[in-house]
Amino acid sequence: MQQTQQEFLQEIVSRVKPYSLVLLIKGQNRDQDERTLDEIQFSHLKHLMNLRKQGVLPIYGPTDGDENIIGIGIYNSTDVEFVKKCCEDDPGFKAGRFTYKILPFFTFPESKLS
Repeated sequence: MQQTQQEFLQEIVSRVKPYSLVLLIKGQNRDQDERTLDEIQFSHLKHLMNLRKQGVLPIYGPTDGDENIIGIGIYNSTDVEFVKKCCEDDPGFKAGRFTYKILPFFTFPESKLS
């Protein structure tokens, strides 16, 4: 028997994987001297790599082409308070280099990056 459109959509939706998508938005404090900026960036990257090692943040990186959105991260969590804490513990956030916006995000079954 052929599957109806409604049955197909229900099957797909029942198997989605939820995440949290974080947009890093250019912050107000971006006028640090080069040495300070290097220290902030080094600490920011260490923070992200630590989250990746923990399995919390499998995908992250900078963006190009938008003057306000400077990076994204996909957190392996739907706990907004947890994701918020991860963002606010970031040295880049603490220094005012960026703010963030958390959005619910999901992928369809078998979605992956190679």
